[in-house]
This record gives sequence, structure tokens and C-alpha cells, in this order.
Amino acid sequence: NEAQARGHSLDGPASQALVDSIGADLAAIDDALERLSLFVGTGAAIDIAAVEACVTRVRTDSIWALVDAVSVRNLPRALAAASSLLADREPPLRILAMVARQVRMVAKMREALASGLKGPEAAKRAGAPPFKARDLTEAARRFRMTDLENAFRTLAQADLALKGAKRPGGRVLEEAIMALCTPGTPPAIASARP
Repeated sequence: NEAQARGHSLDGPASQALVDSIGADLAAIDDALERLSLFVGTGAAIDIAAVEACVTRVRTDSIWALVDAVSVRNLPRALAAASSLLADREPPLRILAMVARQVRMVAKMREALASGLKGPEAAKRAGAPPFKARDLTEAARRFRMTDLENAFRTLAQADLALKGAKRPGGRVLEEAIMALCTPGTPPAIASARP
């Protein structure tokens, strides 16, 4: 047990929360245990509260920072958030799935607004909580229909490139984010370039 090797006890719920947050990637778990060890202090028990404070929150905050940045086309913020997630060993395909979910919400929000719905009602139709209405309205205004069509093509190409595994996943993800955040950019994710 890695936690015991570091001088900590790790109860069942904390262990499960750690695996739920990170998955079975042993290097990522080792990295998280190092952060948890520093967080709780020498010899202290690692409980679920520590895992939620130190591991889960970081990953959740980073993924929302990424999807929010893509929604408003803030390229520097989106790339920084993606870099943080990749550094935390989040799989690029999982990151791409969250970005795709957000782009779908933006498209649905655009449709809801065009049909005359407003604010929280439009957000609900888009599949988002009411408190996200303002952010989604802003995002829907930034993406024209041609931009959304290009975004869906970019996401599909990136998905194929990631599943083909011929190129580094981080690079494919970065290219997709750059295309999504740049208005008028046609999809251009190469699947076989080195």
C-alpha cells in the first residue's frame, strides 16, 4: 500500500474516491498520494475529505475552466486548463468528450435562444443548470452556425486521431482546442502526422 509506505492510513471511502477521481493509472495515483501526503501532513490519516479537497476539486475545477474557456473562445485560458489536466494525467479522450459535451450544449442553447426562450428556460432546454444561463448565452452568441459545424467536424477528427493513437494525444487535443477557440477556423486535425 503506497499510502502506508508514506506513513499514512487510507480508509476505504478515501481509497474509492481516489480511484473514482483518477482511475487505475498507477503513476497518477502515486502523484495524487504525494499531494495528499503533503496536504494532510506527516503521519496523518488520509480520509475522504482530504481526497475531495486535494484531488477531486483540482480535476473538476480544471475541466470546468477548460470547457468555460472554450465556450467563450479564450484560447490562452483553454490551453492552460488543458495543459493542467494533461499534467494531472487526465486522458485526452476524456477531456475531448467533456469539450464535445460543452459544444453540444452551446449549440442547443443557440437553438433555444433562436426559438424565443430566455435565460434559465433556454439553459434547461440546452441540458444545463439554470445558473449557467448567462455563460451559455454568451457562448451561443460567440459561435455562428458555421463555427458550430466546424467545431463538430474538429471534434470528430480529433476523436478519430486520438483513437488511432498515431500522434501524441496532447498535441491532438491542443490542435482541436486551437481550432475551437479561433472563429472561422475549418477543421484540420491530421490523423497521421508525426
